[in-house]
Amino acid sequence: MTFDYAQMGKGPEISDTVAQAGLNGTFFDANHVSKWSPGPATFALHDPAGKMAQAYLTQYAINTALESGFTTQNTLDITYLL
Repeated sequence: MTFDYAQMGKGPEISDTVAQAGLNGTFFDANHVSKWSPGPATFALHDPAGKMAQAYLTQYAINTALESGFTTQNTLDITYLL
């Protein structure tokens, strides 16, 4: 299972009040590479009514992680991480 991330949008943007950057994280099985449909969610990177620090985790990242784990057909044991 592999995790790939890439910059979203125009890249980091800095103004007098906001510093923002977007990353798209995708998991995949290197032996069974396929495009996940639907693609990543589209949303504004900054909510002006929100808190000072904002982070978003979408279903896309979770679903690609679960699907790539399933397609490996390996037993995933995370107990050594705990």
